[in-house]
Amino acid sequence: THKKELVMNTQSLVNKELIKKYNINNENLSLYLISSTCTNELDKIYNFWYKIYCDEMGYSKDCLTNMEIKPNSLILFFEKDDEVVGTIKLDYSIFGALEFDYNSYIKEENSIFLEVSKFLIKKEYRKTLLALNLILVGHKVSEKYTPKYIVINSALSMKDYYLKLGFSLLSEK
Repeated sequence: THKKELVMNTQSLVNKELIKKYNINNENLSLYLISSTCTNELDKIYNFWYKIYCDEMGYSKDCLTNMEIKPNSLILFFEKDDEVVGTIKLDYSIFGALEFDYNSYIKEENSIFLEVSKFLIKKEYRKTLLALNLILVGHKVSEKYTPKYIVINSALSMKDYYLKLGFSLLSEK
């Protein structure tokens, strides 16, 4: 069987790209897109993930070992006054090489997957439209790569939210 390669031109995205400016709850926020090549922005993203996972959610520092940014990763993030307040990471793959083993649930070779992960919002912004805007813009960005499946690796506490958005549950592991 001949496997087609998924090619993303993320190498040209070396600086953060402003997607849109928002006014949410009378606060000015900017939505940016970066790729794994935007090394000057990645420390800010990692620090945000650390704050949410370890400081806010109480996870051990061991959870940070799974924070890799793959060569084909795209990250959308909201920023307020140069501080990250929300992220969503998009990874594209052909049948595998993602954070979770979706292959054991979806047995279609050569299917293009878009994995959504690191969908994190700072606590004081969780009752705003930030999350919905990240999902909507993430979906719009993903259309360029025509994934057959959009899959989410998330905490079970978010299950009902994703089901409302039209996702199906593959596993509760």
